[in-house]
Amino acid sequence: MKEVSLNTNRVSQGPQKMAQAQGDQTSSVEMVVPTDAMEANLTRTPDFTRIERDVEARFDQIKDRLRAELEADRYPPPETIDKFAALIAAEMDQDK
Repeated sequence: MKEVSLNTNRVSQGPQKMAQAQGDQTSSVEMVVPTDAMEANLTRTPDFTRIERDVEARFDQIKDRLRAELEADRYPPPETIDKFAALIAAEMDQDK
């Protein structure tokens, strides 16, 4: 631990302190934050509830869109499927 003397020579420190004080007045301050605000930011836990809700909503939209695409009537009529199956079966019989 460093020992600090309270009985220092004020004559030698006078000009030095004057220069520091003048330099501090001209320097700009970027940001001032109260210490209680800093402590509040360090101790709080992040709240992700809004992000979770947004992600869930997007997931539900994508899921609904995919479900609608799968349930859409984009398949050929059953007669066409039966004719195609018969055609494939006939070709398989010819190859034997």
